[in-house]
Amino acid sequence: MNNKQTLNIFGSTGSIGTQTLEVIKMLPNNFEINILSCESNYLLLAEQIKIFKPKIAFIHKQFVEKLKNLVPNFKEIYSNDEFLSLISEKKVDISLIAVNGFNGLHYSWEAVKFSKKIAVANKESIICGGEIFLNHVKSYQTQLLPVDSEHNTIFQLMNGVKTHDIEKIIITASGGPFLHWKKEQLTNITPDQASNHPKWKMGRKISIDSATLMNKALEMIECFYLFGMTNIEAIIHPQSIIHGALELKSGMIIAGMAQSDMKTHIAHSLFYPETFQNVAKRLNLRDLQKLEFFDTSSSCFPFIKMADMIINQYPHLSVIFNSLGEIAVDSFIQNKISFLKIGDFVEQNFFKYENINEPKNIDDLIEIDKMVRSECILTL
Repeated sequence: MNNKQTLNIFGSTGSIGTQTLEVIKMLPNNFEINILSCESNYLLLAEQIKIFKPKIAFIHKQFVEKLKNLVPNFKEIYSNDEFLSLISEKKVDISLIAVNGFNGLHYSWEAVKFSKKIAVANKESIICGGEIFLNHVKSYQTQLLPVDSEHNTIFQLMNGVKTHDIEKIIITASGGPFLHWKKEQLTNITPDQASNHPKWKMGRKISIDSATLMNKALEMIECFYLFGMTNIEAIIHPQSIIHGALELKSGMIIAGMAQSDMKTHIAHSLFYPETFQNVAKRLNLRDLQKLEFFDTSSSCFPFIKMADMIINQYPHLSVIFNSLGEIAVDSFIQNKISFLKIGDFVEQNFFKYENINEPKNIDDLIEIDKMVRSECILTL
């Protein structure tokens, strides 16, 4: 690559955002940071500004002055509320969306308008946005690249395979911290226990989702939208070496294998379609002692079955599925419901919306999300 690519990172202080900046630090001659943004971690954002020297930074209005005090020589600090009025009309090369939850859809939607590529680590943008979001991407001729390890792996595998030759997409789950635990052992699980993921250092919500397999259910729906296939299987693979696979109609299975390091997938998204320099420890097959696989049907939670039902019957309800999941996990963190009640809450409330009108635009999606949150919080 001869010229530096311009890069925005929305959610720069989170797990994906910080790892992206680690990649940039390893390969400093390839990227120029245009925007860094976060919600509240002004201490870390200040350090990022000093090191990576973005052109502009955004943070929640509550922390603007605190951030300014830490980097007095950096003048381009604004509230997230001012984001739309201050972004450049000139297209940047890449925007990476690493904002958590449904709120990430807003950033993804706007980033499409001023980015040649968007690298999406916010799965809610695709799950909740669905065809509405994908059509928006097409209308701006922006290239969409998935950053999640599973979807990035499938994306790479599909580059060399004809779609009509694929029988099934397979994505893997680590099994979380309670793999092989029985239901009675999960009765008194605390938020801290559920957040203690054995493989990945992630945010609290996604770690809890991993423990319930909600994260994998969401990723199945994301696969459906990204790759246009309905035959999607999630299996538990504790070693997290195989991140995704394609089962071909011939019976052959093509698997994508790598160390459990998100930097590999981040780098692929940043550099695509160019070849990139390895930024993580390479996988040595001679070091592998065993690869295990388990069915997801033994889970105490209904989410995998619900995802399959949504994909095949109710794709327009994926935004509701996501909203209910966010409400349930937030309620668990606040000790309003038990760990085992997360699944009950989502399943019981989901079918209340079975006959809702299909959303037509992003405003409909936002209104549906607001409605579900207001109605279902009252019924906790």
